[in-house]
Amino acid sequence: MRPDVTVIVRRKKQMIGGTVIEVKLTMDPAYAQQGYSEAIVYAHEYPEFLTGWPKAILVTTADVPGEVRASDDIIAVGWSNWAPPAVVEGVIAPLLVA
Repeated sequence: MRPDVTVIVRRKKQMIGGTVIEVKLTMDPAYAQQGYSEAIVYAHEYPEFLTGWPKAILVTTADVPGEVRASDDIIAVGWSNWAPPAVVEGVIAPLLVA
């Protein structure tokens, strides 16, 4: 088991941020839940690389109600709402720090 996407943010060849993304092409809530469980595992498996917010993301074709919250390190987003501006900001935020 490995994440489908790993995003590493670097500045001057030094890693300054990281996020993993698990993708589930499904409308089955149980399979989407499995993907969320995988995202939880990845967030705990790679803590030294997953800095900032969010640490892990599930993206699924199933609807995911509600908005993403900065208080949640592991989030789920439905494809119809991908990519929320808050997530884009969170992933690139390390680059914005002087």
